[in-house]
Amino acid sequence: MNQPLFPGLALHQPPSRPLSVPEALALAREHLQGSRRADAEALCVMVLQTEPENPDALHMMGLLAHLAGRQGIALALMEKAARLQPGVAQFHYNMGVVLGLLRRPADALVCYRAAVALDPLYPHAMGNLGNAALECDQLDEALAAYDAVLAQHPHEPNLTLARAIALLAMRRLDLAGPAFEAALSLAPASPRHLWEQSHHLLTAGDLARGFDLYEARFAEGIGSNVWAYPYPFPRWQGEPLAGKTLLLHGEQGLGDEIMFASIYPELIAEAGQVIICCQPHLAALFRDSFPGAHVQAQMRADADGWTRRPADWLAGAPRIDYQIPFASLGRLRRRTLADFPGQAGNPSDGPHGASHHNPSDNPRGYLRPDPAKVAHWREQLSTLPGHSGLPGLRIGLCWSANPAMQDASAARRSRKKSLAPQQLEALFDVPGVAFVSLQTREAAAQLEAAPPRVRARLFDASAGLNDFSDTAALIANLDLVISVDTSVAHLAGALGRPVWIALPWQPDWRWHEGADTSEWYPSARLFRQAALGDWDGVLGRLREALSQRAAPHAAQVLARSPAAGGVPA
Repeated sequence: MNQPLFPGLALHQPPSRPLSVPEALALAREHLQGSRRADAEALCVMVLQTEPENPDALHMMGLLAHLAGRQGIALALMEKAARLQPGVAQFHYNMGVVLGLLRRPADALVCYRAAVALDPLYPHAMGNLGNAALECDQLDEALAAYDAVLAQHPHEPNLTLARAIALLAMRRLDLAGPAFEAALSLAPASPRHLWEQSHHLLTAGDLARGFDLYEARFAEGIGSNVWAYPYPFPRWQGEPLAGKTLLLHGEQGLGDEIMFASIYPELIAEAGQVIICCQPHLAALFRDSFPGAHVQAQMRADADGWTRRPADWLAGAPRIDYQIPFASLGRLRRRTLADFPGQAGNPSDGPHGASHHNPSDNPRGYLRPDPAKVAHWREQLSTLPGHSGLPGLRIGLCWSANPAMQDASAARRSRKKSLAPQQLEALFDVPGVAFVSLQTREAAAQLEAAPPRVRARLFDASAGLNDFSDTAALIANLDLVISVDTSVAHLAGALGRPVWIALPWQPDWRWHEGADTSEWYPSARLFRQAALGDWDGVLGRLREALSQRAAPHAAQVLARSPAAGGVPA
């Protein structure tokens, strides 16, 4: 190491006599446990000058590098120590910890397995093995690890919670319910326990209790990645809104904002004035959709971005009586399935659905596209089937969730929801269909590396999709949207357009368990993985449903083909 890990590398209290290597290491451990890290480092350096390959000194230097935040150096030192002395469980355990910090959960899992193999009664290693296995979707291994630790420490609240989370990930809701209750009984005031249990309750369809516990999401240190600006106005708790000004403001992703916006119309009808503070990509669409409200765009980057300074627009805002983050509306207005208003909409699964290129034929959702932009996209798509008498369905495709997530766990969830564009080839041999890509940003760029057949079958609209107002107008010209669980799926549902949503093994709580419809979006049909990672099965069912829906159009295309003696399409 060229530079000391800590300042003041010389020993603060030099030994009165030369130390043997075992004595120096013992004293270094004592200094390390007492947080005298510079002294511990100086002693380890002394040892390594005498024995450059002393595994204990190398491992301790790795621990010091880890504590200094230099995880790459820490890993290199620990790996060398483990190569020199592979039979020490602690070496492998600490390597796993560092690898976890470096966002390498699969490698961390290997290290924890090695530590447990050397010391089966090492509870921290077994617990971390469970966490890494859960992160890597090794669900049976995660559950077995948690059970093994809890057999020794049955009243450990965090491990009990981790076991419940594993059961939820396995979709064992029958066992997850009692497991979450057991975890909460051990830590009844823990915001993290309340937050995690809310996901189970909402997944199980218990909206009242689920949304009540969902309020824990803003508590410190629970890792919910949910932030809301602390507006200095009273929190709305359901008081009468007549003559009052209510501020609705964002806290989560674009899809969440779109979904909870389904509650906005009833609030606009009740309140004297409603101010909607949303992400910029939604502002134009929300202005068109909620003309009775004032829509204010505000970028949301991270927790500090919300709380660093007051929002600039507040200086010119009217007097605000109440404020509420949008997802808290669920607790007040969507406590049972009966609280969801019925919406007219075409069945999304009929085999003989009619085309809807005229926006006036659209089912009535709660979002409204800009008519001028709808006309623009009608012209842009004029060469595709389904226009001017040309037979065929126009299908919008969205295969990737937003990859630009703000933390590692959110990014992993995004990857689990997403497909590669070449996987869409399973749909491309369905006759009577034209495909339009609804992807933007990084996912749209994936098309450049996709096989030629994929690129040839997709009309790439990304250059004209600057915000959700543009995307909404494009969707208004399509017969159907097929999407993974991302904001485009929410947008299609909120517009009342038919949308088929491909869901991973453990979907978000909003899609509940087992249902193939959604109370949030009556025009949606859900296609779920039957096994972890089983996208082939989902795509096979999508292809079968699409073939049924496109059959009348395929027959028209065949009838117009030269081989059938018809007019070429």
